[in-house]
Amino acid sequence: MNTTSPVLRSISIDDFQSVRDMWASGLRSNIETYSYPNSLRAEEESFIQDTLTSGDMKDFRSLIKKWGGENGVFYVLEIGGEVVACVGARREEGPSMSSQPAPVPRIYELGRFTVVSEVRGKKNLAPLLLEAAEKWASKDGGEVRIQATTVGLNRAAVRCYEKNGYSESFRGRRDGKKDEPDFVQVYKVINDNK
Repeated sequence: MNTTSPVLRSISIDDFQSVRDMWASGLRSNIETYSYPNSLRAEEESFIQDTLTSGDMKDFRSLIKKWGGENGVFYVLEIGGEVVACVGARREEGPSMSSQPAPVPRIYELGRFTVVSEVRGKKNLAPLLLEAAEKWASKDGGEVRIQATTVGLNRAAVRCYEKNGYSESFRGRRDGKKDEPDFVQVYKVINDNK
């Protein structure tokens, strides 16, 4: 891996295949690293396949439809011309702010947050991506809630969010059992009254 400084930028169509491969590879390596139980392995592989074949990672247009436009952004970080990390952020749809009796924070979702294993924990890449997404989400001032969901067994992801000021809002299992959670939701509130 080249040792030049990371460059943050918006995704381009030329990045799509490497981002797609990096995202799927990262999820698959987590399955092995965290020894997912067979039921969760199957569920996670099904999620990966569905996302690659019919979801937002199907093609560039699908990715930009979900994470781009006025209500979203998708950043990549590159080192030496190679994309090594990415994150998407988008405004969640919700009730009209004008229909609420008091100001409601705008809610943004983070997703497709991936850093290739060779550079995880180095060069502060995760904080750079999170900070860029947070800055984008809070550009209009006021209160913003940024949230993300990750697999519960991916303790490194949960720690990464916590180290960057996120708090856990929910742990759960889709099957309702009390075992290790299959997912963890985290959030961060930014109040930037301009």
